[in-house]
This record gives sequence, structure tokens and C-alpha cells, in this order.
Amino acid sequence: MERIEEALKDSQENPTVEVVFGDEFTFYKQPEVNYVFAPQGTKQPVERAVALPRLYAYRSCQNNTKRRIAATMSAKTGRVDFLSRSKVGVVQLKQFITQLDAAYPETQRIYLVWDNWPVHKHPEVLEHITCYPRIEVIWLPTYAPWTNPIEKLWLKLRADLLWMHRLSQQWNELIQRVDGYLMQFANGSMELRNSVGLS
Repeated sequence: MERIEEALKDSQENPTVEVVFGDEFTFYKQPEVNYVFAPQGTKQPVERAVALPRLYAYRSCQNNTKRRIAATMSAKTGRVDFLSRSKVGVVQLKQFITQLDAAYPETQRIYLVWDNWPVHKHPEVLEHITCYPRIEVIWLPTYAPWTNPIEKLWLKLRADLLWMHRLSQQWNELIQRVDGYLMQFANGSMELRNSVGLS
């Protein structure tokens, strides 16, 4: 945690330094069932990022297909970069590292704060990172997901879009909506940055 604090301070003092918090996320064709809220005395859903016609979820009888996302969020701007695939493994992480390097062409140093998922430490992934000397990985403490602010982005995504959704028979549409949701932060968002505790 001290190393992360040092990197954040370096980023604040130097405009050519970025700290990005990275993580992976999985969502499913079937909706996540959870509490939803509406103003007392009404039967209409509260305004959400994606308007839903009903408060209840729709579960299909089909297989519960999943989608994986690898993403980073900038501590300085709230910018989100992501890679969405049916699977995230060694090959996809290598692609994402290349994508991350290209996303910050003017930056001299990119601190990538990652958790200890074994695939992050796979020899091929670590070797690939050495091809991009601007990227330095800082490892989070083990078993401490609350130390990674991007986890709050996943909670926000679930609450705004995935809980109680009615798109279990429109898988491609759901994927597009999730991609669109993340793309709204492609140029950064101070509101997002503040909401995940990076202010």
C-alpha cells in the first residue's frame, strides 16, 4: 500500500505519470437478482442508466453464457480502458497490455496496480510486460479487493445495468450495453473518480 501511495503522489506531481487500477469482471446472460428501489407509493422503477420497462428480471431457459472484461481505471482522470471477450486468459491479457500502452502515448510511466490473480503473474504475461518498459506493475495486498477502487466501478455497473435486467434472450444487446456503459468513461470522468474514492 505504501508503494501505491508513492505512485499516486508521483502521478499527482508529474503530468507524464499515470496510475491505473486494473481488474477483471464477469457478467452473465441471466440477470443478477437483487433489491431494486422506487419512491414510496409508486410502481414505476427509479431512473437508471438503462431504463427498464418493469421492476422484475427475465430469466431465460437457455445456458447462462458469460462474458469477461479486463479493464483499467485511471486514478488521475477516471478514464476506463477495457477489453471484452468470451474469455480472459494469458492471450487476452497480453493484448490488453498492448492496448494499455497505446492508450497513453504521451505518458512516460504507467503504474499498473493489479491483484494477485495467478494469470497476472503467468510467465508469458510478465515477459510481455517487459516489452513495454513504461509499464510498471504494483501488486495489491493478497486477499484485499477493497484496496482496489475499480471494484466499485463493477458494483456501479451491476447496480445500474445488470441487476434485474430483462435481456437474457438478447445476449448481443446486453454485451453492447455493457460495452457502451464502460465507453462513457473513455475520456475520463471526475464523477466516476470521486464515486470510487479517488478524489
